[in-house]
Amino acid sequence: MARQKDFYILSLRQLITDESSVDVETLGQEKKKRNQELNQIVDELDGLITELFYLRRAQAFQYRYYEYYWINNTGGFSWARAKRAR
Repeated sequence: MARQKDFYILSLRQLITDESSVDVETLGQEKKKRNQELNQIVDELDGLITELFYLRRAQAFQYRYYEYYWINNTGGFSWARAKRAR
């Protein structure tokens, strides 16, 4: 379970990095502060996932309520997040 958890946590951190790199609306210190806050949330999640059950629940929540897709944004492509409707 440790490797699966590590990969999941790393994927969340990579998602933060990827979305931040294409975010043209948030600038400077505001972007840096937001990234720090998001990574603190990931740190907390890392501590809360203590067994496979909790890893699976975290993944299920993410996959159920969030989806990631490519959109054309000012001539390029970027990741976008949409909260899924129930």
